[in-house]
Amino acid sequence: MNISKKKTLFLVSFIVLLGLNLSAQTTVKGVVIDGDNNQPLPGTNIVIEGTSIGAATDFEGKFNIKLPNDSGVLVFSNIGFTTQNITVDQNTSDLKVIMIADANQLEDVIITANKTAQSSQKVPLSVSVIGIKQLQRTGAKDFRDYAAGIPNLSFGTQGGDAGGRFSNEISIRGISGANTTAMYLNGSPLPESISPNLIDVSRVEVLKGPQGTLYGSATMGGAIKVVTNKPNAHETSGFIEAETSKVKEGDFNYNVQGLINVPITEKLAFRGSGYYSFRSGVYDRIANKDIDWLNDDTVLTEDWYEDTEDWNGDPFNIVTDGCDGCSREDKFNVDDQTDYGFNANLGFYPTDNLSFIATVIHQNLKGDGYDFAENDVNSFIQNTNTGLDESYKDAWTHYSLNIDWNLGMGTLTSSTSYLDRGFTETEDVSDINSYWWIEYDEDPGVVPLETIWGGTVDRAVDTRIFQQELRFASEFDGKFNFIAGVFYSNDQSDWNYQDDRTGLATYLLQDN
Repeated sequence: MNISKKKTLFLVSFIVLLGLNLSAQTTVKGVVIDGDNNQPLPGTNIVIEGTSIGAATDFEGKFNIKLPNDSGVLVFSNIGFTTQNITVDQNTSDLKVIMIADANQLEDVIITANKTAQSSQKVPLSVSVIGIKQLQRTGAKDFRDYAAGIPNLSFGTQGGDAGGRFSNEISIRGISGANTTAMYLNGSPLPESISPNLIDVSRVEVLKGPQGTLYGSATMGGAIKVVTNKPNAHETSGFIEAETSKVKEGDFNYNVQGLINVPITEKLAFRGSGYYSFRSGVYDRIANKDIDWLNDDTVLTEDWYEDTEDWNGDPFNIVTDGCDGCSREDKFNVDDQTDYGFNANLGFYPTDNLSFIATVIHQNLKGDGYDFAENDVNSFIQNTNTGLDESYKDAWTHYSLNIDWNLGMGTLTSSTSYLDRGFTETEDVSDINSYWWIEYDEDPGVVPLETIWGGTVDRAVDTRIFQQELRFASEFDGKFNFIAGVFYSNDQSDWNYQDDRTGLATYLLQDN
C-alpha cells in the first residue's frame, strides 16, 4: 500500500510540474498588415528578441508564436518595410501590426509562381512581378497597360483563340501561337484574350519559359497570373474615386471605381469592388462620297479584267441587298469604348489554418470601330466606302471557390472555377473582295471599278469552361519539398460566323 501511495504521489507531482511548465509558455497570435493598402502582409519575419525562436506570417498575414516566458519583445521585419519591436505579455491577444513602407529598402513581393507562397527574390525562375504599389502608381487598368513595360512580353491580334477583334495573342520570349501562353486568374486558366480589370489586384506575375510541370499544357512560352486581393476579416476599409481626362484627337475620358471591405464576424468578411469606365475614341471614319454601291438590280460575270477586250465571262443574275445600312455620313471617334464590371468576394476563416474564398467577377466591354491606324500611324483617319456600322461586345463572368487547409506538414488546396463568356462582333468587310465587273440590266456594259459590294461579317462565340484542381504543397523544414495534385477541365465553345453580303456565296459558287 505504501509503495502504491508513493507512486501515486510521484505521478501527481509530475503532472502538476508539467502543468506549471506548460502554463509558463505564452502564445501570441495576430496579423500583420501593409499600411499602404490595408492588405495582409505575408512573409513577414517575427523573432523573439534575444532568442533564435521565430515564425513567419502566412499568406493571410497571420502568425502564431510561443514565448518561453510570460513576456518578451517581438521583432517584425520584412523587405521594403521599417522593422518594428513590440512588447507582448500573457495578456496580449489578437495582435495587429501595421508595417510602414521604407523607401530606402528594396521592395519585395510574395508570389505563387511555384504554386506556394514564396518571396519573389527567392524563386529560382525568371519571373517579372508587378505589385500593388506599382499598379497603383502607374494607373494600370488592364493587360495592355502593364504588358508594354515587361521585358520579353509582346501582344497583338494576329491569331489567338477568338478571331477578329478578340484574337489577342500573347508572346513571351518570341514564342507565340495558339495555346502557347496561358492567362490565369486566381489560379484558374482563362482564354488569353481575356483581360481582367486591375481595380482590386494584389499583383501580376509573368512566368517566362516553359511551365508545363506545374501549369500543364498551353504554357510553352510561359504564363501570366493575375491575383486579386482576399477579404480581410480584421478591418473595414474602402475607397471611391473618379477621374477624367481630355484626349487631343477625341473627347473626354472618365472612370469611376470603388471598393469596400467589411468584416461581418471575426471569421467572415465581404470584399467588393466595381467600376464604370468610358474611353474616348480618336479615330474618325471618313466616307468615300464618289463610290457606287452594288444595288439589288445587277448582273455579274464569271471573270473580271481591267481590259474589257479580255473580258470573256458569261453574265448571270444575282440578288443583293442593295447595300442595306450603307451611309455617306462621316463618323467621329468611332473607337469609343465603354467598360464596366464588379468583383464580389466572401471570405470565411473558421480556423487559423483553414480558409474558404468564394468569388464572382463580371466584366462587360462594348464599343464600335477599331482602334488602329490604316497605313500611317500618325493619321487618325479611317477610310470607308460604305459607312457601315461596326460594333463589338465582350461579357464574361467567372465563378470560383478556393479552399486552403494548412495541415502543418503542408497546405492542401482545392480550386474550383466556372467561366461563362459570350462575345459578338460586327465588322465591315466591304473592302475585301469588293471590286467587281458588273453590268446593269437596263444599261448593258461594264461598270467602272468604283462600284463596291457592301456588307458585314458577324462573329459570335459562347465559351463555357469548368475546372477543378486539387493539390498538396509540402512545407517540410528540410531541403526536400514537393507538390502533387490532379486537374480536370471541361471546355466548350459554340461558334457562329455569318457573312451578310447577300448574294456573295451565289457568286463565288457559280458554275464557271
